[in-house]
Amino acid sequence: MKKLITTFSLAAGLFLTSNFVSAQQKIGHVNSDDVFNNLPEAKTAEASLDTFTKTKQGDIEKMITTYQTKLKAAQDKEKPSAKPIRKQ
Repeated sequence: MKKLITTFSLAAGLFLTSNFVSAQQKIGHVNSDDVFNNLPEAKTAEASLDTFTKTKQGDIEKMITTYQTKLKAAQDKEKPSAKPIRKQ
């Protein structure tokens, strides 16, 4: 009986100390913006993205001007004529 109590108290003591040991883990923080900004690949990727953005922005502006000219032409075509149409 004494051996059982000793074994139980030893197991309980080990269990309780394991919680204290696991609570002492260190937690770190990494600033990913600093890491990515210091990589040379990030700088080349940003430059290629900027050129791609500029070309696509130019394409969009061309499409907008084409749309506006076609819209104006269609609106001018739909304007009513000077003489009224009689209904019977």
